[in-house]
Amino acid sequence: MKALTPSAALAERVNGILKGELLLQRPADLEQARRMVRESVQIYNAERPHLSLKMQTPDAVHRASLAEIARLKSSSQVST
Repeated sequence: MKALTPSAALAERVNGILKGELLLQRPADLEQARRMVRESVQIYNAERPHLSLKMQTPDAVHRASLAEIARLKSSSQVST
């Protein structure tokens, strides 16, 4: 069996979560499938806590990192 790159392994994990937890019914058509995937990705990123993120959502972690970057930029501009 061929080893997966880290990004491929992550994609496989996300795909498994989407199929196993969020996409529980078969879509009637392509438009419904697109809607289901869009909603599932929203749940995955904004509502579903992740153990690897200390039970935070990816959106919350991302927003916190952006706030920290802004804080660091602001403090570096003040000190110059």
